[in-house]
Amino acid sequence: MAINLSDFPKLIRGGGCELRYIPATPENAQMVFDAIDGTRAFLRQWLGFVGMIKSPDDALRWMESHVVTPWVNQKKFWLGIFQDGHFVGCISVFDFEPDPVASAQIGYWLVQSVTGRGIMADALHAMESELFGRGINRMEIRVDAGNIPSMHVAERGGYHLDGVLRAASYAPSVGVCDLYVYSKLKTEYEKNVAK
Repeated sequence: MAINLSDFPKLIRGGGCELRYIPATPENAQMVFDAIDGTRAFLRQWLGFVGMIKSPDDALRWMESHVVTPWVNQKKFWLGIFQDGHFVGCISVFDFEPDPVASAQIGYWLVQSVTGRGIMADALHAMESELFGRGINRMEIRVDAGNIPSMHVAERGGYHLDGVLRAASYAPSVGVCDLYVYSKLKTEYEKNVAK
């Protein structure tokens, strides 16, 4: 891939939040576990991995497999979302496609107590700024049918609904379901920033 992520920042400030690299340590695993455990029923509706994280040790193993990869193999990465110094969720980037397509998929989640405050919109915009600035041409968000808050994040963020993949996903709250595919192009991002 021509796009180089080896110097991707480990701290990004955006609006009312910070995106931070979180090393996979026992202390950080406890922090992540506490956040997930405190809003488990809310997150479990849409995120299958929540059921696998039943202890801080599970959180540590999950972090080791997801958090440390961006600067190593440049295939996926995960940054914590912090507001007022508190960990409140994460934003991940994965499924990179090399040039000439130069695309990637983005995913996100927040603890329930901070939803509806624009935090995810700020986090998404901050991540877009970095990725589009590094040569990514297309960002994609995939949302399970029925996950209205996540659809709102994509739509309010200026993402275009490309289509619906029928019965292409599974969400714990609804079972097999349709998958909504949203995208934003670098030209659309630049046009919006220029306004």
